[in-house]
Amino acid sequence: MGRMFTLAVAVPILLAAAPPNGGREGLFGVYGLEPGISQAELSERVAKLGSKLACRPSTRNKRLNECTATRLRTPDRGDWSLRASVVDGTTAILNLNGQGPVRQLDQIREEIAVEFGRPNLRSYGSIRTYEWIRDGRLLRVGSMGREDWRELSITMIQGSVLDQLGQDDQGT
Repeated sequence: MGRMFTLAVAVPILLAAAPPNGGREGLFGVYGLEPGISQAELSERVAKLGSKLACRPSTRNKRLNECTATRLRTPDRGDWSLRASVVDGTTAILNLNGQGPVRQLDQIREEIAVEFGRPNLRSYGSIRTYEWIRDGRLLRVGSMGREDWRELSITMIQGSVLDQLGQDDQGT
């Protein structure tokens, strides 16, 4: 814990522009990480952020890999940890976690809103969650903590990958 990072970000740095994607619809993500990419591509992108992706098969479902990476170094000098759920080699869920001053975490939310529009807001005491949902994809930015310092979580979900896992498993 206790990871500190500076989040002086600009939209081009924070948001992942969808790379050439072989016919996939444009996906949204952050720091070049996005749901719907292959596990191999995720590993390459994590390496570009100075970390190594470690994956292991789920004990409950052989089609699911659980992956982690720590100390991802983002262009804004962020220090993040990553958890990913990969279904049949495709990234279904990505979760980034970090910490920082409230004003800088608010800047992340505002920069994402510039790209993706006004979010849905949920607030529970010191917990705030902002969500963007587009074409079966979800991007959620959540924060909680003190008035001046907050924990931040960015979750990205590719719904179609999760749907396929549920549908395919019904017959087995």
